[in-house]
Amino acid sequence: MYDPSEALFQLGLYDYVWGNPGLLQTYNANVQAEKARQEQANYNKMLKQMEDESRAAEAQKARNQELKEARVEMAKLNKDLINARPQEAVIIRKQQEALVNKYPELETSFREANAAKAEEDAYQIGKTETIGSIPSVFNTDAEKQAAIDKVIASNLRPEDKDELIKSIRGTKSTAQLGAEADQSARASHTGKKTTEALSVNDILAKSTTTGYYPTTADKATMKAAGYVWDKIKRQYIGI
Repeated sequence: MYDPSEALFQLGLYDYVWGNPGLLQTYNANVQAEKARQEQANYNKMLKQMEDESRAAEAQKARNQELKEARVEMAKLNKDLINARPQEAVIIRKQQEALVNKYPELETSFREANAAKAEEDAYQIGKTETIGSIPSVFNTDAEKQAAIDKVIASNLRPEDKDELIKSIRGTKSTAQLGAEADQSARASHTGKKTTEALSVNDILAKSTTTGYYPTTADKATMKAAGYVWDKIKRQYIGI
């Protein structure tokens, strides 16, 4: 292929031999100019590459910050999802999907959270069934203990077992309620008799003081206890 630069070089050498260096000097000048243009082009290319790399680094830095904030948002949504009601869960999932579409790096977190949600929902259904199988009324303490044993053998979490067992133990059986009612009645009757006895004794003691005269209330209390006031003896006597 014809190369003007090479032809100029050959002619320059020829003229140089005959004492005319002009063409050779022109060739050298052209070579230097081309070299300078190439160096400038390489320099410009390097600058552009550095600028592109700088812009890319800034863009990556900005995206990393956005991704960091997105991870925080996803973590919050994941936490909210666990105890969310069905309608709330639908809204939360849409927000999660929007984040995943923009940041594919969050897909694993999204899938794990929804798997955990499915597991939690299944647990809550089982928990509700277990609680629903426990009677609200127990005829005997033996029935209460049977219910407690059933809870212990269930798949409920320890904290849920403790709460349910505490509730069962706090529920009084029909037999226990009856026993307590009978005991309360006996105590009330005994207390009433004791109070009455104290009142009679108090009145008897008071009747021995100088100037005592029975009031209507005193007479009623003592009459109920089997006493009447003797005006002549000025004391209470048995009926």
